[in-house]
Amino acid sequence: MCADLMDALEKRELLKVQVLQNCADAPKDVAQELVAGTNAELVQVIGKVIVLYKESKENKTLELPR
Repeated sequence: MCADLMDALEKRELLKVQVLQNCADAPKDVAQELVAGTNAELVQVIGKVIVLYKESKENKTLELPR
């Protein structure tokens, strides 16, 4: 699972993940597991939506303000 997320983060840099309604874990707990497994940064958790960011090595598309 984390390999697919890491590939998606490499291609897109910013990724929204939807936690299923029947998931017993809290979305913030799921977000922390995803961050630990992908080395991405947690942008935000709103409801059951998790937003992750990881700078791409090959496909850099986002320019962050300094």
